[in-house]
Amino acid sequence: MQSAWHFTLDPDIFIRESSTSKELERCGSDPLCYAKLISKEEPLIGITESGFDQESFWVNSGIVSVISAGQWKDYEPPSTYEYLSYSLVVQSTLIHLNRSCRGLPNGAFQESRVSYGDLFEFSPRRNDMRAAILTAHLSPGGQELLANCFGMQYMHVCDELLSLDWLRAGRIHDNLEKTYRVKL
Repeated sequence: MQSAWHFTLDPDIFIRESSTSKELERCGSDPLCYAKLISKEEPLIGITESGFDQESFWVNSGIVSVISAGQWKDYEPPSTYEYLSYSLVVQSTLIHLNRSCRGLPNGAFQESRVSYGDLFEFSPRRNDMRAAILTAHLSPGGQELLANCFGMQYMHVCDELLSLDWLRAGRIHDNLEKTYRVKL
C-alpha cells in the first residue's frame, strides 16, 4: 500500500559473537549499536528477541530502529504479527521522516500517563501498547506533518496502514492463515 517504502528481508540471524573484538567492546549488549554497524548508513529495522533496559518496545536513532519482539507473547492479544506489523509501520514512518524531513509534532514520543493510540506517542506502560495497536491513528499534528512532508496520499495510506485492517482481513490475512497457519 505504501509506495514510498520497500522492504528487503534478510532472514539471516545476526550473531553478535561474529563481530570483531572492537565492535563487541563498543556495542556490548546494545542491539541498536549493532544495527547501526550492519546498516552501512542505509535505513534498517532490526528485530530482536531481547528486551530493552527501559520500558520500551523499540529504539530509534535516525534511520536505524530495533524492535523488541521477545517479550510480546506475555502481552497478547493483539498477536505477535499484529504487534510487529504495527511496529514496522511506526518505525518505517519515523525512519522516512528522519531521512526526508525534520521535526516531529509537539510532544512526540514524550512520556505521558495517558494513551490514545497516536503514531507519535510514547507508551510508558507495557499494557498501554495493546490499546495503542488497537486504536492506532494519526493525530491532527501527525497528519499535518506527513501531509506537508510527503503529501496527502502518503498521509492517508499511513493512517490506513496503522489501522491494520489490511492485515486482519483480505488477501494478506488469508495468505498468512493458509500458507503459514498463522491465526491473528
